[in-house]
Amino acid sequence: MQPAATLPGPSSIVEQRFGNRFFNWITRQVGRIRTGTSFPGAATVKERREWILADLDLEPILVKAMDAEEGHGWTLDFASRVSREYRRFLVLCLEHPRDPIVPSSLVDDFWHLHILDTQKYSEDCQHCFGSMLHHFPYFGMRGEKDATNLREAWLKTLALYQSTFGAAAPAHLWPHSNRCPNCGRRCRGVEDANSTHDVFDSRRPRLADLGVTHTSSASRDLVGVK
Repeated sequence: MQPAATLPGPSSIVEQRFGNRFFNWITRQVGRIRTGTSFPGAATVKERREWILADLDLEPILVKAMDAEEGHGWTLDFASRVSREYRRFLVLCLEHPRDPIVPSSLVDDFWHLHILDTQKYSEDCQHCFGSMLHHFPYFGMRGEKDATNLREAWLKTLALYQSTFGAAAPAHLWPHSNRCPNCGRRCRGVEDANSTHDVFDSRRPRLADLGVTHTSSASRDLVGVK
C-alpha cells in the first residue's frame, strides 16, 4: 500500500512559483513585521539602537534609491552602503537628542526617500525614538552666523560619529560640503535654548531676510501671505 500523497503547503507553493530567493525574502519581511508590531513602547536606548542597526527594514528605501527615475539610480552595493550610514545617523540622533546631528548629503538623500513614505517613516520613528524625528531644512541658510553654526554642528557630528562607532566616518559617504542645510532634531524650542552648544534655533527663513518685499497683492497670493 502506497502512502497517501500530501499536498504542498503554502511555503512549497511559493518556492516553486517564485524561487527560494523570493521565499527567503518574504520570510524575512514577516519576521520584521512581527518585530515591529511587538517592539516595546518603553524600550531602552540600547534596545532602540540595536533595532535601528539590525532590524529596521530599509529594503523599500533601497529599491527607491536604485530607481533611475524615482530615486537616484544607485547600484545595490552603493545604496546598501549609504543605508548603513543612514542607520548610524539615526543612532546619533537617538543617543544625542540635544545636539543638531548633520547628515552628509548622501545620507540626507536617503533620509528624504525614507520621509517620502510618510506612513512607514512615522512608524519607524516611533520604534527608533518613541517620537518623530523631524527634518529641519533651513539650518545654515539664515545668515553668516547660522552658516558658522552649521559648520560647527557638522564637525561635532563627525566627532560624535568617531566616538560612537570607533572609527571616522567614511569620507566617500560623508563628503565635506560647504553647506548641507539639514539636520535631525528631536528636542523642542525650550530645549534648544538649553543646548550645551547653542548652535541651533528653529526660526524659519522669510522673504524679508533676503531683502525681498511684497510689491503687489498677486505676489502675496503666490506665497499665501494676506
